[in-house]
Amino acid sequence: MRRAQFTWLHLHHVIRSLAGEASAGIVTMVLQAGITPKET
Repeated sequence: MRRAQFTWLHLHHVIRSLAGEASAGIVTMVLQAGITPKET
């Protein structure tokens, strides 16, 4: 029981951190694209 709960919590934490990194990367890309002048 404890092992299963720990595994699920660990997986949830890993997924959350991965999602956080992915969204942070997307935000960075969007900001860079918005800051970089497209007309030049």
